[in-house]
Amino acid sequence: MLAILQPAYNAGARIHSNSWGVSINVAPAAAPPMIRVPVPHAYRQTDVDADRFTRQNPEIVVIKSAGNCGPGGSLALCQAVAAANSLSSPGLAKNLITVAASENVNPPGYPPGGPTPVAQRNNRDDISTFSSGGLTPDGRIKPDVTAPGGTISSLLSTQAAAGWCEGADIRNAQYEYCSGTR
Repeated sequence: MLAILQPAYNAGARIHSNSWGVSINVAPAAAPPMIRVPVPHAYRQTDVDADRFTRQNPEIVVIKSAGNCGPGGSLALCQAVAAANSLSSPGLAKNLITVAASENVNPPGYPPGGPTPVAQRNNRDDISTFSSGGLTPDGRIKPDVTAPGGTISSLLSTQAAAGWCEGADIRNAQYEYCSGTR
């Protein structure tokens, strides 16, 4: 974490956004030999480093996505680890602002796919089912804030084939609906 924060801070950054999570290599019984699996609900060295860095540099604000291992997480391997307390490191650090995904209001004709059940879509007051959340191991409430992360119309990369996310935006074929916090 320090290898990411320190150079940005030295270059003048005072807001640092991070949409990634810590993973470990495991070999589940029904999976290929080595697979990267998110590690939720564990205060790891990345959390310690982030807390120490932000305490020593109080003028920087570090933002971290909560992760995508909530009860409706789209990553198949998250299903095994998803629970009420599914935040991943460094989102457990107390000095970071951890952001969960809320649902989004979409136009009529939104494609039927996606990680969130149809009955829960289009309600900006709901946390997306895939979004991580819960208490930290020491009992603090996280995430700190929510922002739209479910069914967001996003520019389709030239490197990604159509259908990479949840479905084409009916208003513009260069856009596709995607969901996630990292």
